[in-house]
Formats: sequence, structure tokens, C-alpha cells
Amino acid sequence: MIDEKAAKRKSPARRGRLNKDWPIKVYTYDCWLQEKPPQALWDTAHEMRRLWNDFTAIFRKTLAEDKKDEAGKPLLSKEERAILWAPINTKSLREIAKQRKEKLDAGCRETVAVRFLTTVGNWRKNPSRFGPPRFKRADDMNAISIPLVYNEGKSAEWLIGGEGTSSIRDTRSLKTEAPEEYLNNGHFCVGITRERLNLHVAYGGRSGRKKYYLPAGCRIKQVALCGRRNSAFSWSWSFQVRLEHPPDPARRPTGRVCGWDSGGWRLMDGYIRLGVIADNAGHFYELMVPLAIGAASRRMRREKEYCHKQGWECSKPMTFDDADALDASYGATLEACKTQVRKIFEEEKEGWPADARMIMSGIVEDERDDPRLRDPRL
Repeated sequence: MIDEKAAKRKSPARRGRLNKDWPIKVYTYDCWLQEKPPQALWDTAHEMRRLWNDFTAIFRKTLAEDKKDEAGKPLLSKEERAILWAPINTKSLREIAKQRKEKLDAGCRETVAVRFLTTVGNWRKNPSRFGPPRFKRADDMNAISIPLVYNEGKSAEWLIGGEGTSSIRDTRSLKTEAPEEYLNNGHFCVGITRERLNLHVAYGGRSGRKKYYLPAGCRIKQVALCGRRNSAFSWSWSFQVRLEHPPDPARRPTGRVCGWDSGGWRLMDGYIRLGVIADNAGHFYELMVPLAIGAASRRMRREKEYCHKQGWECSKPMTFDDADALDASYGATLEACKTQVRKIFEEEKEGWPADARMIMSGIVEDERDDPRLRDPRL
């Protein structure tokens, strides 16, 4: 007699999406840790790195056995290569990942396997653009991404409710009414033990930017705590929500059509015109770029105002002419440095080692100083 539970057991193969017409988006919010990261966070990140290195070792071993001739053509037959590369697939990688199930949950293991197969697939399609998988060192870990996977999907109300393994709350009313809750408006459970880590999440986006909240009716498939290390501010963190949501209703056709004329750019009064769009209603729209491109950046304007208040000179270019002048200044300074070094070399080259003399032979005058190289008609 067949066991009824065994008959209903799910297949280990990855199932297709139930809502294939629903678009997938990733909402990223900046966040700040409200306490010292637990050791479980770093243990999970390093365990995911070790699992990646296990996969990479198998890949390197297989790549070394796939012999090729001097022209780069495989020496093995198509059938032999298929057998050789058979371990690099989803099922085999999952079995290897299960060896670390005492330290990594299924979501973390699956994330590493999918990311590894994506890297291998990109390398096979375009090796000149995408490199093969590489080993990751413990002392060179500059970015981490720890996921919590919800295969069945969670609603936005569940995530905002704060009762699960991750949460995020709207802070629009908490900033003045409950400042402590404002600073601890989110949490994330890390590690195989699901240790809680309190966060302040900039839900909706940071101040001064366009706000975006979780869409109604969405299904959250994954939440990840991502960190990136930089030399100035140690680690910076983000709270990422991967979700699918119902598609927007189809737009009703209006019968409007337009044409695009991009027959070369043209310098106008105060801007550069890239082209013109014309529609069947008699409207014409210019697509332009301002000459003072730096003035269009709010960050650049704030930096310039700050420099003026401090009595400093703002050297950042604000227009295309400023950028050309700065580029010319860099070129002149570089050429002056080359001339000085060349002068020293001519006076002392007899005492220079052979390697240094060879390096000096590669220093040539900048092309912009030779009009024959700048204008082919001369």
C-alpha cells in the first residue's frame, strides 16, 4: 500500500510561478542597525561564502578537466563534455548545500545556488563580458546579502504587522508621537536560530526623494538584509523586499501617435537640443540637455553653497565648458610632469636600472598636443 503522505510529497524540482503575468520588483530601503550585529549575522555570511567556494571548487575542477587544443576547441566529444559538466546543475548543487543545513537555512542555501548558476550561465553565454565564478576570501568580503525566503508569499500587511521573522513599519506618524518606535520601526531575524536584530528602516525612501511604499495586493517572496563595506563609514545597510504584484490595468488606446527626429544635436541658446518629438495633434517637444548641467543637480548646488559659506573655491565643473577647461588643465599638468621626468631621465639614465629605462620608453607626448593626431585632415 502506497503511503498517502509520500504520494503528496512535493517534487524537489523548482516549480513554476503561479502568477506568471505578475511583474517582479525589488524595493530597497536604507536602514541602520540599532544594536551591535549578532554573531549569527557574520556566521551566516561566512557560511554562505564557504558554500560558494565549495561550488567554485567543483567548477574549477571541471573546467580543468575540459581539455582544449591550442585553438581553444574542446578535445572531448559532446557526450563526454555533457557527462563532465553534469554536476553543475540545480539538483547536484542542492545536495552539496544540504551538507551545511546545520548552519544555513534552506533560503540561504537556495540563494547561493541560484546566484552561482546565474554566474556560470552568464559566463557561458558571453565569457568576454562575464567572468567565471571566483573564490571569495574571508578578509575580502565587502558585501553580504542574507535572505529570508517566503515561498508561499506574504502580504504587505503581514510585513507591516511586525509579528514575523522580518518587519517594517510606516514612520510618518511615529516620528513625533513615539520617537523610540520611530527608531526601531523594523527588525530582521538572522541565522539558523533566527536571532532578532532591531533596525531603523527608511520606509518610503529617504527625505527629499520620491516616496515609494509597498503596493497593495502584492505578495512578498523574499526579504534580505544587505550590507556593503566602505572605507569611510564602515558598513552601510539596506532592507530589500522582493515581491510580485498584480499588473496595472491595460491602457485604453487613444489613437495618438508621434514621431522622433534625431538628426544630430544642435547648440541652442543655453541648452543642447538632442531631437524633437512631434505628434498627430500638432504638438512639438524638444528633448534637451542644459549647458549648466551641474546646476540641475541638487547635490551639486548644495555643495557649491556650502563652499561659498566656508569661503572656499568650488572647483567642480558646473557646465560643459567647465568640464573641458578642467580636462585641459589636467592634460597640461600631466604633460608638464612628463617633461620634468623626461628631463631627469636624460640626465641620469645611465644610472637607472633596465626596468626603469624600459618604462620610460613608454612615456610619450599626449595626443592632444600633436595636431596631426587630433585632426586626420592635417
